[in-house]
Amino acid sequence: YFWQGEMIYKSGQHMAAAEIFKEFMGMTGAVMLNEFELAKYNIGYCYFNLKDWNSARTWFSQYTSNTKNNDKEKMADALIRFADCNFMMGKYEGAADNYETAIAIGKKDVDYCIYQKAICNGYLKNYEEKIFDLKTLATDYPNSDYISGSYLEIAEAYIREGESKYPNAIDYYNKYLQKYPNSAKKDKVNAQIGVLYYR
Repeated sequence: YFWQGEMIYKSGQHMAAAEIFKEFMGMTGAVMLNEFELAKYNIGYCYFNLKDWNSARTWFSQYTSNTKNNDKEKMADALIRFADCNFMMGKYEGAADNYETAIAIGKKDVDYCIYQKAICNGYLKNYEEKIFDLKTLATDYPNSDYISGSYLEIAEAYIREGESKYPNAIDYYNKYLQKYPNSAKKDKVNAQIGVLYYR
């Protein structure tokens, strides 16, 4: 049953795969098999791919709450997806905590987690923490795909902190323009700098 569920999942039939994994979990003796916990993880992904954030969150939570799961990479991945579900549901405080836990494990997509945690802090109006996280990202992961976005997010956080921080925001907009001179956002960033000078 478990492997049948895997094959159906890979074919893109996520709802059918979730049902087969659930049937597997209900079978006599299934709880004794290593695949029992993995089924929870897989069901989480079935719902995640269906954008059923609440159901995915429930299954990832069941997977991460079992301390016997010693596959650190899968545990980190499940925590990240759990955090993503919280994020998509607007539960930013929970998402930030989940990203933080995944960062501590340090096994998967740490730069993504730092960036997402920073975005959560922005929604929560924790601007200093957002700035700190994004500066950490730039220092610890200078080649991350999230660096360009982090410069703009830092600038925006400084703007949100008030007029006294506008020079800091301008500084980060200029850093962005220096690093990405051919960016499609170049005109918008220059316009934002102009607005800040004349506010």
